This record gives sequence, structure tokens and C-alpha cells, in this order.
Amino acid sequence: MLIILSVIIVILSLSALLCGFLKGDMTAVSVASLEGCNKAVELVIYLSGSMCLWGGLMKICEKAGITAVIARMLSPVTRLLFRDAAHCPEVMNAVTMNLTANLLGLGNAATPSGIAAVKAMQKLPPAARKKVHFYACGA
Repeated sequence: MLIILSVIIVILSLSALLCGFLKGDMTAVSVASLEGCNKAVELVIYLSGSMCLWGGLMKICEKAGITAVIARMLSPVTRLLFRDAAHCPEVMNAVTMNLTANLLGLGNAATPSGIAAVKAMQKLPPAARKKVHFYACGA
């Protein structure tokens, strides 16, 4: 997958350089590439700040016990949806953390716990069906 993305980026870059050369305006290509880099850096700073904010808020909710209360309220539903994983506390904890983050409206904070839940589910035998349930719950 990474190789495919690298090839696409190289093709796009070469086509931009070729178009700039054929048009005779290489300065426009330089300006556009610098503006693109600037916008990429701004996006990374914005998203990292947002992830830190929501991740920190999720940790505060976790330390305050809010997530544990919601997890207890969700446990009958999560046990029903994930019957095969009910015996694995690692999976159930990650699933309830993800669902709690989604219910609290902390979309960015739900991503790390969602990844942890899917990784934990892969250790269990019939993981594909559980992942589909999990994806449906997260949506």
C-alpha cells in the first residue's frame, strides 16, 4: 500500500513539473508546491492539537470514572454484540472505551481505542465477524 501511494505521489509530482515546463511557468510550480507544503504543516499542527485535546479529555473522563460508568451501562449490549469476546477483558475494555468516546462525542479520541480494539480482536479465533460488529457500532 505504501509503495502504491509513493508511486502516485511521484507521478503527480512529475506531471506537475512537466505541465509547468510545457507551459513555461516553472515559478508557478514552485509557488504551488511551497503553498501545499505550508498547508500540510498547518493541517498537521491543527490535527495534532485536536488529537491532544480530545485524547486528554478522554483520559480525564477515564480517571474521573465516567467511562467506567458508561461501560457498565453498555456491558449488556457489548456482551450481546461480542459474545465470543466477552471472556477477553482486553477486547471488552477497548470496545467499551471506543463506544464511550463515540457517545461522548470525542471522535478523535475514539480512534486509538478503536485501533486497540481491532488489534485485540485479531488475537481471537473468528475475528472477522466481531470486527464487522465493531465497525457498525462505531459508525
